[in-house]
Amino acid sequence: MPDKQVWDIMEALALADTWQSRFGGKNMPEGFFPQLHALAEYLHDNGQVQRAVDLLRSESTMGVSRFLGHRLEHARLLSRALFDAGEPDEALKLVEYYGSRPYLFDDLNKLGYFLFCRSAHCLATHDSLKLAHCVTLLVETQAGMKDANLIRIIQQAGGINALIRAAGSLDFSTRMLLRVFGLAQRLAGKGVAAGVIGRGLHFAVNILRSVSRLKGGNLARLLPRKTSGVVKARVMAKSSSPVVVTRAMGGVGDLLMMTPGLKALARKYPEREIWFAIPKGFHQLFYGFEGIKTIDIDHLELYQEDCFALHNLTECPASKVESAEIPFVKQNRIEIFSRALGIKYLTQAEKKPVYSVTEQERQWAEQFLSNLGVMPKNFLAVQPYAADNYRNYPAIKDVIYTLAKSYSILIFHNSSLPEFGHPNIHAVDSLKLRQSISILSLCKMLITVDSSFLHFGAALDLNTVALFGPIDGYIRAGDYPKCSVIDACTEANCSPCWRCQSIMCAKKNTTNSLCMELISQQRVYDTINNTVTHCR
Repeated sequence: MPDKQVWDIMEALALADTWQSRFGGKNMPEGFFPQLHALAEYLHDNGQVQRAVDLLRSESTMGVSRFLGHRLEHARLLSRALFDAGEPDEALKLVEYYGSRPYLFDDLNKLGYFLFCRSAHCLATHDSLKLAHCVTLLVETQAGMKDANLIRIIQQAGGINALIRAAGSLDFSTRMLLRVFGLAQRLAGKGVAAGVIGRGLHFAVNILRSVSRLKGGNLARLLPRKTSGVVKARVMAKSSSPVVVTRAMGGVGDLLMMTPGLKALARKYPEREIWFAIPKGFHQLFYGFEGIKTIDIDHLELYQEDCFALHNLTECPASKVESAEIPFVKQNRIEIFSRALGIKYLTQAEKKPVYSVTEQERQWAEQFLSNLGVMPKNFLAVQPYAADNYRNYPAIKDVIYTLAKSYSILIFHNSSLPEFGHPNIHAVDSLKLRQSISILSLCKMLITVDSSFLHFGAALDLNTVALFGPIDGYIRAGDYPKCSVIDACTEANCSPCWRCQSIMCAKKNTTNSLCMELISQQRVYDTINNTVTHCR
C-alpha cells in the first residue's frame, strides 16, 4: 500500500470502497488496521469526512476489537470523524464510554483525547463531578502536561480548588497531585527556569504514582464517582463490595501467569468476591476456578462506590518491569503480576498456574485418542509454533519426524496444519481451545516453544521441554519444576535480549532469531529422551 502522502483522493476513495466490500465481516490480521487508520485519516483530512466515518464503521466488523491498541485508535478516529460529520451524539457516546473506563487502556496517556473531549462536554453541561474526574485523570497522566487545553479547562471550571471540591472525597496523594500541577503551571508563567522546576516536580510525583500502580496499590481512585459525597474507607471495609481485577486483553499465557496471584487474592479476601474483568472470549480459561468470578470487561460500568479495591492489569505491569530491566531481567511474570495485585510473596507451590480439565472433557479426549488409535499417556505432545515467529525453532519439523520413529506424536496448533504423511504423526488443529487442552492433559510429555502451552503444561503438571531464544527461559519458566529449558545463547554469543516481533535480531537483521536457529537438534533429542525415561 502506498504512503498516504502519495495517494490522490480518487485512489483513496476507490481503496476505501474496495476494503469495505472485500473485508467487511472478516477477521483481518493485526497489520491491516494501521493501514486502514492511515487511509481514514487521509480521507478525513482531505474533506471526505463521511467516507472516513463509513470506512471506520465498517472496520468494526473486521475484528479490530481483538487488538486493544488498534481498538482504542479506532475509537479515537471514529469519534473525531463523527464530531466533524455533524453526529455529536454518537461521538459523545464513544467519548463517554472510553473516558469513564481507564481500565480499558494499556497506557493511561492514551486517555488524553477522550478526557479532553469529555471535559469540554462537561463544561458545556455544567457537570462538575464528571469534569473533576476528567481533570484528575488528565493530571494523573502525562497527557495533562502535553496540551494547553487542560489549563483552559481548569480555568473555565474555576481553578484547581473548585475541581477538588467538585470531586468530593479525594485521597491525599490525588489532592497533592492536583495542587502540584497547579503549582507547576503558576511556575511556568514566571519564566523558563521556574517552569522547568514546576514540570519536573509534577513529573516526579507522576512517576511515584506509576510505581504505586506496579506495586499493587488500590486504583479505585481512577474510577468515576456516582456522587460527590464522602465514601469512607471504614464503610467500604464493612460492605460486601468486590475486589476487582481488570485486564482488557490477553494473551492466554499472560492470563495463566496471573492465576497464582488471583488465587492468593482470593485467600487474602475470603469474605469478598474477586471479580476478574476480561474479554468474554477468555472466560473459558477460568472454568472451575474457585473464588474467582469472571466478568465481561466490555460490559463493565464501574464506579468508586462499587468496589472495595481495583487492580488494573491492562496497563501491563510485566511489560513495564521487563522494559525497565532489559537486558538484565530478574523477575518473572508470575511474580510481577502477583505484586501488582498486592501479593508480596508466593511459595514455590503457590506459583503454579491454575487450569482444570473437567471430567466430561477428559472422557471426550480419551475418545478422541481412541479414534486415532493412540493410548493416553503414551504419546508426545508438540506445540511447534508461537504467535510470533521470532520465538519459533526452524528445525522443529526435523525434530518431529525423528521423534516419530520411536513415539506417537500429536501436534497442536490453532489453525490447519499441512499433512505430515507419517503414521505416527497426528495433527490436533482447529479444535476449540479447551478441547485441545483436554487432549494435552493426557500426554506423556510436552515439547513446546515459548507459547501459552508452556503455562498449560505447568498447570497440568506435565513434564515439559521448552525451546527458548530471545526471552530468558530460566526466568520465564523458572517456577516450573517439571520444565527443562533449552536455549543457544552461548552458541549465539549473546544473552537473552528480550526483543519483540517488531525488533530485528541484532545478529541477523531479520525477525527470525539466530539463537533459535543454533539450538542443536541432538541436544533436543537427548533432553526429550532423558525426560521420557524419567516419566516411566
